[in-house]
Amino acid sequence: MTISRRVKRYLRKLKDQRLQTLIVDAIYKEIAEDPEVGVPKVGDLSDTACTHCIMCG
Repeated sequence: MTISRRVKRYLRKLKDQRLQTLIVDAIYKEIAEDPEVGVPKVGDLSDTACTHCIMCG
């Protein structure tokens, strides 16, 4: 599994280390195990799905 340059750049710019860790965990644990996880998009983006990360505190 490869991460796009856009995501890598976004992760580098994040100041909140906890949020960065949460996103990386979601990419490598949840999405890597089941690529079909998430809510499918409609229209032009019908080949992609969206997952949500919730950070409390």
